[in-house]
Amino acid sequence: MLFKNKDILFCSFLIVLVSAFELFWILDFKRYSFLFYNYPKNIILIRYIVSIILRVSLIISAFGILSYKNIFRKIIIFISLFNIFFVFFKHPVSCFDNILRTTIPLNRYSLLELNIIKFSALFINYLFDIFFYIFLIYYFNKPDVKKIFIKPLKNRR
Repeated sequence: MLFKNKDILFCSFLIVLVSAFELFWILDFKRYSFLFYNYPKNIILIRYIVSIILRVSLIISAFGILSYKNIFRKIIIFISLFNIFFVFFKHPVSCFDNILRTTIPLNRYSLLELNIIKFSALFINYLFDIFFYIFLIYYFNKPDVKKIFIKPLKNRR
């Protein structure tokens, strides 16, 4: 059988799906730099490069876990911890201000309504990221899953 564990296959698919979706939105540098236009240019470029590296690393690791290599499990856990720790830098409030300016006619809504929209979207993004990456950390640290990736000493080469 090609895939011994359907749960790992599902997790791999989920990681690729989420990472590819995020990568799709990141790759347009013009849009990306507009969202962070109030940052210095060198910071925007660093954020852009790190964002791409993280997403590509997750996609590669998602395919790597299908070969049951422990290094890919560890990379996924590390990137998940990184994303949880830096979730507020990943989705800054100023970015959502910029999104509002371009997608919603500002004169139709009161300041209160605009803030409710902005902070609701921000909260949903934070919640999704935190829950998704906590799920990955939890799943890949479960003893039965860990056992699949960590081979006994006598079988290592």
